[in-house]
Amino acid sequence: MKRVFTIMVAAICLASCGGDGDDAPNPAEQKAAYNRQAIIGKWVNRYSAPEGTNDFKEVADHDTLQFFTDGTYRWAYEKSAISGTGNYSVDDTYLKTGTMVYDISFGDGFMQLNENGFGSYDKAYRYYRNE
Repeated sequence: MKRVFTIMVAAICLASCGGDGDDAPNPAEQKAAYNRQAIIGKWVNRYSAPEGTNDFKEVADHDTLQFFTDGTYRWAYEKSAISGTGNYSVDDTYLKTGTMVYDISFGDGFMQLNENGFGSYDKAYRYYRNE
C-alpha cells in the first residue's frame, strides 16, 4: 500500500509541478548551450592573452594575434613592425559534421575557430602559448 501511495504522490507531483510543458527546457538547446560554453571556455583559456602581453604567435609568419574577453583583438606583424587593433564578434554555427565552430568577424572578413585553431579562406593559423 505504501508503494502505491508513493507512486500516486509522484504522479500527482509530476502532473501539478510540470506546468503546461511550454517552459520545459529543450534538450537540444541545452546541449547546444553547454557545447557553446565549453568551447568558449577552451577558446578563452587557450587563445586570449592578458592585457599587455604577447602570448600568442603564429608559428610560420610570426604574426601575433591577441584576443581579449572585452571583444577586442590586437595583432602585430613582427617582420615589418606594423600592428593594429579592432573588435571581433563570435557567432556559433554547425558544420555538416556537427562540429561546433565560431565565426570570428574581423570587420569585412571572418575567421573560424575550433579546437584545432583558426582558419580563413586563404590562410590557416596555428597558435601556441609562450610558456
